[in-house]
Amino acid sequence: MDEYKALELLLKITIKNLGFTPRTPADFNMASIIIRRKIEATISSSTLKRLWGYIGYGSKPSPNTLNRLARYNDYIDWNSFVKNAGRNCDGDTSVYLTESVVTAESLSPGDVLIVEWFKDKMCEMEFLGDYRFKVTLTQNIKLRVNDVLTLHSVTVGLPLSVSMINRGNKVIAGYIGAKSNGVLYIKIQRSNKKKK
Repeated sequence: MDEYKALELLLKITIKNLGFTPRTPADFNMASIIIRRKIEATISSSTLKRLWGYIGYGSKPSPNTLNRLARYNDYIDWNSFVKNAGRNCDGDTSVYLTESVVTAESLSPGDVLIVEWFKDKMCEMEFLGDYRFKVTLTQNIKLRVNDVLTLHSVTVGLPLSVSMINRGNKVIAGYIGAKSNGVLYIKIQRSNKKKK
């Protein structure tokens, strides 16, 4: 596969893994943050703007940029992507969700799930068991501390979708957070309690 087609395919795969197509300065800033959190290396938002043609690009992307973008998409480096992209992808931009998804089944009661998204929004919640979570801390969102809700899974790049929120005597059918741009970051703090 030639390098131009490989880069085009890598950008398509990146869009799929990000969960959105960067179109605005805020989108490119968010994409830069998502990439940095996954690979612990930065691709600046201005570089991403050039890659997607949002601003002019007078030269080819640097090898460092290509390596980092390939690593974000689970390849060893750019050369590995170029060698394997045509054989393994065949234009299909489907991806498996691995470390970017947390399911309720993977948690133990007492574990704390921290979910962050754009514009300093976050929710920290303790897993109670049976898909139920109790909100313990929030920032700039509509969920409240002590809300008890149902959550099956949360995925980087996708909205946070919860249901059956118990708020005192009131039941709220559902809530969608990170609706426009998806979740940026997920962290689990494991409980010291042992399963019985």
